[in-house]
Amino acid sequence: MGLYWFISALIDKLNSIDSDLGKAIITGGVTVSIAVLTLVIGKLWEQQVKIQQDIREKKIPVYEKQIEIFFSLIFAEKNGDDKPTQEELRKAFQLFTEKLIIWGSPEVIQAWSEFKLYDWQNSDSLEGFLKVEALLRAIRKDLGNSNSKLALGDISKLFINDFDIVIAETPLQKPKN
Repeated sequence: MGLYWFISALIDKLNSIDSDLGKAIITGGVTVSIAVLTLVIGKLWEQQVKIQQDIREKKIPVYEKQIEIFFSLIFAEKNGDDKPTQEELRKAFQLFTEKLIIWGSPEVIQAWSEFKLYDWQNSDSLEGFLKVEALLRAIRKDLGNSNSKLALGDISKLFINDFDIVIAETPLQKPKN
């Protein structure tokens, strides 16, 4: 506010000078001010983009590790591997939760909470897969990817072959993008 009053007073003083020199000074001052302002705003924007890139680089390994855990759980039998033990899963989930507190967006934290609180023993497995899909959508969004053209189940179809048949038999709500 003070800067505005200073500039306003300066312009009034220069306008009171009835000469071409005063008008040239005003024009030059405005030009320099706009150039400096543009440079400062550009640098601030560039700094924000750099910060976002640095944060994204920290998030990627955290998310990749968790997706690796999900896939090892889902595909272990098909690949002839041992499924992760309960202790391995507990440790992996604990580490992910720890990292998520620092690096996760609110949407990823909410999706992870819903995933963890889901009653996996006494519930529909399709609904469980959609909890996983909601988490994967939130992760994609947090990393800057769009989910707008992904229909319900498009991510789940990547690892559930008969997803279209199962979902046709189950009424579900579309998850948030």
